[in-house]
Amino acid sequence: MDQHTSFIRHVPVPPTAARVLPRGPRASCIMKVPQASRTSRLFHRSSIMNVGRRVDYAVRALCYVAAQPPGRYVPRREIQLRQNIPAPFLSKILRDLVHAGLLLSVPGARGGFRLGKPAEAITLREVYESLEGPLNLIDCVTEQDDACCFASVCTQIQIWRGAQELLARYLEDITIQAIADRHGLVPRLQEKHQSAQH
Repeated sequence: MDQHTSFIRHVPVPPTAARVLPRGPRASCIMKVPQASRTSRLFHRSSIMNVGRRVDYAVRALCYVAAQPPGRYVPRREIQLRQNIPAPFLSKILRDLVHAGLLLSVPGARGGFRLGKPAEAITLREVYESLEGPLNLIDCVTEQDDACCFASVCTQIQIWRGAQELLARYLEDITIQAIADRHGLVPRLQEKHQSAQH
């Protein structure tokens, strides 16, 4: 999930209107707005939501911790190696998950991390929102006129709102328990390669 996909709507700019529009491929509204800050807000459409590395790595970490014996504190280094998560990313992600109450931590040589709540109570939506904030497929669904000057006449908003509701329900129905991974991605991939060689 390291690749980010975005979709940007572009409305061609007539020559007569070019002087009141910001330059660049993201110009999308043909109207004059006096304040520069409001111009920036109205003319720049947000991209469709993407799932970046932070969310991917957070799910990997939680899936591994969730599958370990109850009460065991898993060392950060073990999570890093088993789930192939870069150390700088992992340290910040673990802090965010602890802050959100999804993990508990114990410092020291024998410390580590364990779940802060039952795995069946942690949904993928909660993981996403603990890192990225409220699920929002595209800004105009929630912010409307503040996000795009076409919001009041746009025929797309209901489509994106429906898609957002479907995605939210889908992620709400999937728990960390359902995708818990006792061994980790790295050992399982190594085992697969070994099996293919025999």
